[in-house]
Amino acid sequence: MRQLSYSAIWLLLIGFGFVVLLSYQTTEGEYLASPQSWPAASTLQRCKTGNTVLLFLHPKCPCSIATLSKIEHLLSHHREARAYAIFVKPQGADSSWESTALTEQAKKITNLIMIDDINQSEMSSFKAATSGLVLNYDRQGNLNFAGGITPGRGHEGDSQGADLLEQVLSSKISPELAVLRSNVYGCPLESAILRT
Repeated sequence: MRQLSYSAIWLLLIGFGFVVLLSYQTTEGEYLASPQSWPAASTLQRCKTGNTVLLFLHPKCPCSIATLSKIEHLLSHHREARAYAIFVKPQGADSSWESTALTEQAKKITNLIMIDDINQSEMSSFKAATSGLVLNYDRQGNLNFAGGITPGRGHEGDSQGADLLEQVLSSKISPELAVLRSNVYGCPLESAILRT
């Protein structure tokens, strides 16, 4: 009888752990309203003949590895887009912030421009709050996509966000439509500022 109750408790704990993990993986990160037009304060060079894709990343966010894999796949079909990986880092960050799994993965993506946002100016200009946030601005500098491109934290695979961004990059979406938005999953970018 005692063996049975231990087994029941063990199964309950496993079930509870699974629910907590699933909840964490599918909890959306914070999203602030992104600027509808390219902000004048940004020092990044916008593509005047096509799309400009911005990907905001916390260098130590394990959730965003899946986002980088997805962006690599999308960019391989849209080499004409200008794409930035903006790594938000705290001032005075030590060398452990320079070479992380995320930065090493980003270096392998040939048409992705890596930017260190040490003073958080780009993060502030574009109101980015969560690692894995992707913004796309068209040739006129108008925002037409904002959000995440994975189905959950650290999960690759099909997602509504990746499908929407693919349609935007392929010009399959009418520019008159409102900004397309999807949930973004990742670590808070603020933790890159607070953690040293």
